[in-house]
Amino acid sequence: MNMYDSDLLASILDKNGYEKADNEKSADIIIVNACSVREHAEKRAFGRIQNLLKYKRERNVKIGLAGCTAERIKNEVADILPEIDFILRPNQYNKAPYIIKNSKFDISEYDTATYNGLYNNRIHSGTNFIPVIRGCNNFCTYCIVPYTRGRERSRDSDDIINEINFQYNKGVIDITLLGQNVNSYKHNHLDFPDLVKKILQETSIPRIRFLTSHPKDLNDKLIDLIFSDKRVCKSLHLPVQSGSDRILTKMNRGYRISKYRLIINKLRSADNKFVLTTDLIVGFPGEKKEDYNMTLDFIKETRYDFAYMFKYSPREETPASKLNNQIPEDIKSERLNNLINIQNKISFKKNFEMIGNTYEVFFEGKSKRNINENCGRTDGNKVIIYKGSIKPVTNVIVKSIKGNTPYGVEI
Repeated sequence: MNMYDSDLLASILDKNGYEKADNEKSADIIIVNACSVREHAEKRAFGRIQNLLKYKRERNVKIGLAGCTAERIKNEVADILPEIDFILRPNQYNKAPYIIKNSKFDISEYDTATYNGLYNNRIHSGTNFIPVIRGCNNFCTYCIVPYTRGRERSRDSDDIINEINFQYNKGVIDITLLGQNVNSYKHNHLDFPDLVKKILQETSIPRIRFLTSHPKDLNDKLIDLIFSDKRVCKSLHLPVQSGSDRILTKMNRGYRISKYRLIINKLRSADNKFVLTTDLIVGFPGEKKEDYNMTLDFIKETRYDFAYMFKYSPREETPASKLNNQIPEDIKSERLNNLINIQNKISFKKNFEMIGNTYEVFFEGKSKRNINENCGRTDGNKVIIYKGSIKPVTNVIVKSIKGNTPYGVEI
């Protein structure tokens, strides 16, 4: 969502006569779009802004803060970052030209922006993101998103169709439908499976993905739809966060591991090569060794293709930050490092199992390490480096794994 918002903001500025600078050294305006989900990322953004202030002092460059962090610190920004010129909260991107021109710190009440009619015109090698719902109503106890992006508001389905067709006409062949929880989509009696079905009927986009799906809302209707059409990719990002029901309850996740396991079994029963990825948090307040071991056992059982793994990061506005039994930093780090080692071995084995198999690959560009090789993406969202011709879609047989990356040749 942050990547899409950066592109959307750039697209809005493009339409209002601004031109993209080659780098910050030649820019008149610099905007840092910062995420608040984890404290470490936010601190890195603040450090980045401090480094950029030299350009402001040298030649009066305007510097602004955008994104969830701008929302989170809107009342304290003058104390935390006294030298910046403006903030762009997630509901204000359509006002960006006015705010930038007037160096505004608009902290008025949060509105319900969905950006209908504003489309991203930045294309990334045939792939792009399409938001379908903004905000979140789940209020997981560790998560700051509902406080920085507001409550859920679904986008008009016709506007989604229009943007997909707009992207397709500009060369996009692989889209990812975005939302903090796409399964919560509801607009004019359409739920999320209805929306995907409408996209299949009213667009020619060859590949459709979506994230993020919340396990508590993922139903059989959506699972059946995934396997009903080749254009819906056979991969799913399904955050589990913990393998312990006790911790899931404390997180307010709304499901038990038994329900999550049932979803996984249905997906893999339909396709034993179905690609699954997840999010994991270790060191949540009150996490005992047995809770952590349950997570390890579940990871070994499920064998995810990939996982985003983090140690719990307290956010001041969230209920979890006020819980007793906060886990010491050294224990969180130890648990995270052990988890990463286990999952990395599983990911390598999953990729190793690709050797000898043929995949339909969508070309995304030349390999960054070798201009004589191509980079493409499979239906299962696996990146493959391959030798062959440059065309939008090709069949590639995987020959080897280097590091953790599959390498192949066109057939």
